[in-house]
Amino acid sequence: MFEISRLFREFMDLEKRRASSGISPEELQRWQLLKRRLGQEFHPELADEHADQRRSVRVPTLLRVSFPDRRSLEQCLLTNISRGGVFIATAAPEPIGATLRIAIRIEGDAEDLVVNGVVVSQNFSDGQAGEVHGMALAFEKLAPVARARLDALYEEKLFEAAARVHVGRALGRFKK
Repeated sequence: MFEISRLFREFMDLEKRRASSGISPEELQRWQLLKRRLGQEFHPELADEHADQRRSVRVPTLLRVSFPDRRSLEQCLLTNISRGGVFIATAAPEPIGATLRIAIRIEGDAEDLVVNGVVVSQNFSDGQAGEVHGMALAFEKLAPVARARLDALYEEKLFEAAARVHVGRALGRFKK
């Protein structure tokens, strides 16, 4: 019953050590396995090979974003975050290669987190299978303070997503 919680705690321990002091080859293999497993929990539709190419888990979330330099984009929704970037749902994605300043609204913070990103992919789905129009942005030229805030946001959203999976499974057991 607590498997997702255990996996999450083990992943976060390895993730933090990997980012700071480093981990052994055996721990790296375990980290990769845990990353894949958490990715499957959050995005079951994503092929393992695609998930394995990512440097971190894509974490589903909903945050409001705006683009200070692009009034035409208005307010959009950030629908997932990783250590390297975000996916933003929008009916009018910017072209691949476009650089944007992104203002992320974080509940409880006095100021938006403003970071730079470059559009690395677009999605012009037909709306089937839960897909949405949008664009993926990779973070670019992050100041140390912004990197620290993004890391904290990522870890918070990863914790929340793991908790939702855990609670969802527990509730599923009660319905049976």
